[in-house]
Amino acid sequence: MNRLNVISFVLCVGAISAGAQTIISVTGTSAGVDNEEAVGQVSWTQTTAYTGVTIRATIESCETSTGSAYLTLNGTALANQIAVNNSLSVNNADTTVTLFSGLTLGPGTYFLTISPTTSGDCNELWQNIGGTPAVTTGAGVTAGSSGATGSGHTVAAYPPASSFLNSASYLFSVTGTAAAPSPTPTPVPPTAILLGVGLLFLVWYARRYRQQSNPL
Repeated sequence: MNRLNVISFVLCVGAISAGAQTIISVTGTSAGVDNEEAVGQVSWTQTTAYTGVTIRATIESCETSTGSAYLTLNGTALANQIAVNNSLSVNNADTTVTLFSGLTLGPGTYFLTISPTTSGDCNELWQNIGGTPAVTTGAGVTAGSSGATGSGHTVAAYPPASSFLNSASYLFSVTGTAAAPSPTPTPVPPTAILLGVGLLFLVWYARRYRQQSNPL
């Protein structure tokens, strides 16, 4: 393998290792718009820190709908806020949108809530799943609660999980790059050992000097 091939191989491996990893992904067959004006929430717990995190969700409406997305850590109060996106908008479409990007998420439990800000038929916004969803999680990640409020029901921006009475699963994905673990520090040799090594060296040097000064 020549030098150019080695460089290409190293660059290729670097590009692969730098790719985004799945933290959690929920897929399945869309159930259609049948939970109008509902607020939805999902959660997951991770034990590893991730950087460059992107959160996406599939949203749908049969008319123009707008909404907001909220992300909190270890709780659902304003004090636990990680990020807010008030710019969700769908116009008679079914599409996957990026809610957040460039986040750094450390270990903890995260709650993602999407709430419509418009009213009327077909204002579901977050696409729910018909049947059993397929849940994929990364190492050290577990899926948490998932649910929806009743049709036309509103809750606070950071509602607790108990506010979601209806069972529902939603199409979303969270990806990022696992942060490299901190290297284990190399222990510094104790001072006594260093002194002992130094003394042995001095003894060896003195004997050698003596032998060279007094040859047989």
